[in-house]
Amino acid sequence: MFAQVIECIPNFSEGRDPEKLQRIIAPFYEDKEVKVLDYSQDADHNRAVVTVIGTYKGLKRTVPLVAGKARDEIDLRGHKGAHPRMGAMDVCPFVP
Repeated sequence: MFAQVIECIPNFSEGRDPEKLQRIIAPFYEDKEVKVLDYSQDADHNRAVVTVIGTYKGLKRTVPLVAGKARDEIDLRGHKGAHPRMGAMDVCPFVP
């Protein structure tokens, strides 16, 4: 698939609106060097976890776009959920 694969697992403060999540992660689907492996949403925690793999360049292009979309789409002022939140995209670990 790719010469060097990096895994990325961004977590979003959005677990109740599947259409909103799809708008947020759209850049991952649109980049040929990134592949969405899985995602899940939990309404009780109001949280989504997305697992993607890609090249360094592909993730360098898409992660900032996804973070910006999360910032624009998720309003934390009225956010409720069991999981503590630090931001619209509050963690984004990379696994080489």
